[in-house]
Amino acid sequence: MEAVAAAAEVGGNGLSRKKIKSIPMRRGNRPTMTGPGPNRKTRAAQRLTSKFIGRAFGLYIVADERDSIRVRTNYRHGEDVYLYHIVASPAETRERFLEYLNALNTLHTHPLWYNAITTNCTTNIRNQRPILKRIPWDWRILVNGKADELLYERHLIATAGLPFAELKQRSHINERARAADQDPDFSRAIREDLPQGN
Repeated sequence: MEAVAAAAEVGGNGLSRKKIKSIPMRRGNRPTMTGPGPNRKTRAAQRLTSKFIGRAFGLYIVADERDSIRVRTNYRHGEDVYLYHIVASPAETRERFLEYLNALNTLHTHPLWYNAITTNCTTNIRNQRPILKRIPWDWRILVNGKADELLYERHLIATAGLPFAELKQRSHINERARAADQDPDFSRAIREDLPQGN
């Protein structure tokens, strides 16, 4: 599996503070699938459906950068992590951050549960934006590990003028994250020599 991480720094006056309410992360009853006639799924198909389509957990995990990256690079095996500089002004970055906060607060009163097809990490990043500001739909929003290619084509990440394959290779940070494991300057260490500019 691949995890795509995008990072930006916010300068200027900083961000206004908003309270993030606690969010229930588990649901007592798993969703069920219904349809016309008797359900003739095999047990294996039922487990597969339950495991990958109707997961019973929340959509957002609030964590610091070190935790969210290190769990994939230092503790799990077989996950590749890529870090890209996004192309956004401080005002655009602040707007996106506030969209995340609003989405988190909305989940407190209107829970939304993970679904591998309709309600997943990348679909929700798109859907939390106001309708007129959303990027046009693309199949890569659904497929794990393809969002970076989409962002590259739409000029939303810094490319340093590199072809996508080279940019992706140079943005792979697993080794840097392992080396910076307990470094107090973890954020700087994982960004060292990342491609910047367009």
